[in-house]
Amino acid sequence: MFINRYKSKKYNEIKSLYAFYSKREEKIIYIGISQTIKRRLKQHFYRQGHNEATLVYNQAKYAHENKKENGKYLGKRDDLKHFHDERENLQAKLREDTEIIILQLEDNFEMYYSEIYFSLFHKSFWNSFQTH
Repeated sequence: MFINRYKSKKYNEIKSLYAFYSKREEKIIYIGISQTIKRRLKQHFYRQGHNEATLVYNQAKYAHENKKENGKYLGKRDDLKHFHDERENLQAKLREDTEIIILQLEDNFEMYYSEIYFSLFHKSFWNSFQTH
């Protein structure tokens, strides 16, 4: 895992865009933004909540929906059993397979615009831009 070593004065955090590069797939699979990048990355890799481990939730939902017997998931995010059953395994795979690219951006507009632009440019499959 590669993380830029820049530290700000406030809580050793930086505001930035981040990308998850899959070593196995050899491409960027997810792009996000955060005001507190260290905290956000920990959420993706270790937290249990569906709103915190967003990428893993999306992967679990996709796996659930692509089983022949299931179809489109219409329930509440917190009720997706596949997420709760597979979260730890999916997070372990994510930690093992992912390299992190960080682009520090101070301007909020540039940061939000860049997330959309780079997601479209790299065709990052796991970006959904749905609110939760």
